[in-house]
Amino acid sequence: LALQGDAEGTVRILGKANSPNFEGDLRSKKIRVMEEVVNSPRIAFSYDGKSFTMKSFSANWRGLPIKGSGTVSGIGTEKASLNLSGTTDKVKASVFTGLLPALSGTEPAGEIETKWKLSGPAQKPSLALDINSPDLTLPGSVVLKNVAASASFSIPPQKDEIGLKVEARADSAAYGDFSMTELTGKFATGKDLLRVDDFSGKILSGNLNASGIINFAKEKGGTPLLDLEGKLTGVDLETFSKKDFPLSGQVSGSFKVAGPLDGPAVTFEAESFELSIGGYMLKSAAASGTVDKEGITVDAFSAAIGEGTLKGKGFVSLSGESPSANFSVTGTELDLAYLTREVKAARNAGVEGTVDVTLKGTLAEGALSGAGEVFAERFSVYGFTAEDLYAPVSLEGMLAKIERAEGSVFDGALAANVTLDLGTNVWKVDAEVSGFDIAKAVGEAFDIGGRVTGTGTLKATIEHGKSQAMPLTGQGRFTATEGEISGFKAVDALTAAYGGTGIRYNRADSHFSLGGNMLTLMPGSRITAPPGDPLYRYMMVDGPLGFSSNLDLHCSGNVNVQALNVLFGALEGLLGTETLDSQQMLQNFLGGFLGGMSRKDFRDVSFDIVGTWEKPSITKLKIAVPEKGPDPIPTSEEDKDREGNQQKINIEIPTGGGSGSGESVGDQIRQQILRQIFNGQN
Repeated sequence: LALQGDAEGTVRILGKANSPNFEGDLRSKKIRVMEEVVNSPRIAFSYDGKSFTMKSFSANWRGLPIKGSGTVSGIGTEKASLNLSGTTDKVKASVFTGLLPALSGTEPAGEIETKWKLSGPAQKPSLALDINSPDLTLPGSVVLKNVAASASFSIPPQKDEIGLKVEARADSAAYGDFSMTELTGKFATGKDLLRVDDFSGKILSGNLNASGIINFAKEKGGTPLLDLEGKLTGVDLETFSKKDFPLSGQVSGSFKVAGPLDGPAVTFEAESFELSIGGYMLKSAAASGTVDKEGITVDAFSAAIGEGTLKGKGFVSLSGESPSANFSVTGTELDLAYLTREVKAARNAGVEGTVDVTLKGTLAEGALSGAGEVFAERFSVYGFTAEDLYAPVSLEGMLAKIERAEGSVFDGALAANVTLDLGTNVWKVDAEVSGFDIAKAVGEAFDIGGRVTGTGTLKATIEHGKSQAMPLTGQGRFTATEGEISGFKAVDALTAAYGGTGIRYNRADSHFSLGGNMLTLMPGSRITAPPGDPLYRYMMVDGPLGFSSNLDLHCSGNVNVQALNVLFGALEGLLGTETLDSQQMLQNFLGGFLGGMSRKDFRDVSFDIVGTWEKPSITKLKIAVPEKGPDPIPTSEEDKDREGNQQKINIEIPTGGGSGSGESVGDQIRQQILRQIFNGQN
């Protein structure tokens, strides 16, 4: 054992003179055992000439207070061996810097408990340690929870060979906001280094594996140097997800860590089969770059969006009081339907099309600056399609702006300005589409079973996100000229009697407002017939058209009352229903006499359309009656009292020959009755 030093104590000699036994206790301020300094040893022992048994002992070795018991056998022979074991009380983790010179200057913190065993040949025994700590802080502010480690090394350790071998596990590790769980590792120490043979753990629901070397060499300036590499698999981005910025998808990749412990550089490569960022979908995503104390550099980023490709690069600075960044992005044939398939508002709007994008920008002191452009051969939303769309984009502060976007919408010219607040997600659109083909717009956006033609202009301002109670607000104006409503069954059947193919209009003009799910036609909204039209002269409509609520429209105009069925038939078609609850009312009111008549009798008419889109109804139908002229037949006083509730009808029954007009007697009688009901006189 190469014992050196002074000791004192008491010894009892027992047994025969030629083979005595010894027992007692020894103590010393300091001794040297196998070139290792042991302070304050105290031993209760026995010795039979072959084995030295330590019934109990305590000492301080390299700052570690130890106690234990055991046997040294084969003393005086080449086969001398040790079999000692013991424990330590709770001690500060910093004492291990004395036990392991490679950790000198790193100052781990926390409390540990240790079980130990010293066994093997006396000339070179092996020390095994089982270490436990509920809370251990390593250099670099790495905090470990519930650490358990087993270690072994030879005494005395050889200068040029691996000394301490460690197998360790921990429930968790945290470094700032970064955390891992289920950590396991195999480590070994050598001259001024810690070798990581196999390290693994779970991070963001994925798995991490790493290996490499941590060099503690003093000639490197006293700062440990890292040289590690590893892989990440199955990292779940949903761990980073927030309510207002959802993330999903799994990421895998590889990394290398090199440089000083207090500021290493990390190079990485990452990929994902499919991921969602804020609801926007990317597939076959890949990125590579570096992370160091200056910031994060993305050397290359690419992803597929449908059949299109998005590429980019950038840098994010981590120095200074606020982060700064620069970036550039290009995209070709990006599939908007795929990109937005997880965005509910976009799905409801039916966003489709492919776009090309270029964008360059910077971020400094919380403000964005940059410019780019977007081009789409075809882009659809809410059933409306824009073609050859070009939109210049600029970034100012936290605003993304599109100014003077241009394109074609159903053969009309589109001009639009868009503003998006990237901090609040509030956006505003000012747009105008002039001279568009109404037939194409209605045919593509709506399934109403008929046809509406004309040339239209739509100008609107729409805002989103200012109010949670009413997220969508706006106002605008729609005008249309020289068109016709046709193709609905009632319209086709009845307009034929007037020599036309539908209900024509010279001009339609409507101001409207939008609030939440409610579109309101403002008073003054009006459609005007061409001069000499046999069906109507004008109609006015105002009131709310709730997308998910009831209808409440007030309609009025000057109409040929003998063609009301035509107008109500058109309303059926435009409302997308064939259940407009007006037929029974008209039959009761008009006695079923209107169909097929060709006379013109224009009156002021008003009515309301109420109910739902699925089952609308016409109510409060009013038809103006001309002022009554003097009655040619004298009346009595009693007759005067009944004037308010009686109507006199005279019927002329045609008799005799002649070529006639082609009308049946019944048709002529029905015309006379209807005419006198409306005129209120013979």
